[in-house]
Amino acid sequence: MTIPDKNRARFEDIGFELIHRELTLGDFTFLGIGAEVRSQAKEWVEAKQAEMRNQREAARALETKRFETLRRWTIVAAVASVIAALAGLIAAFK
Repeated sequence: MTIPDKNRARFEDIGFELIHRELTLGDFTFLGIGAEVRSQAKEWVEAKQAEMRNQREAARALETKRFETLRRWTIVAAVASVIAALAGLIAAFK
């Protein structure tokens, strides 16, 4: 079902949280009592939830990538520190 631009703008103005709450609790203060508007609101909420899920997955992937990069550089720094310490010991006792 296609959501008319008028209703889409109305849903955006009301906000995801309020519409989701109304659909969950059955208290249609902002949406009204029309079944067609409610079905459009439900479709809009499902689309927003899918969009938020995709954003979370993308953020999680980015966070994992950054963590892996940081971990690799930490290992490189630790190895370089050990090599520098060994070189210092060799130079001190030579």
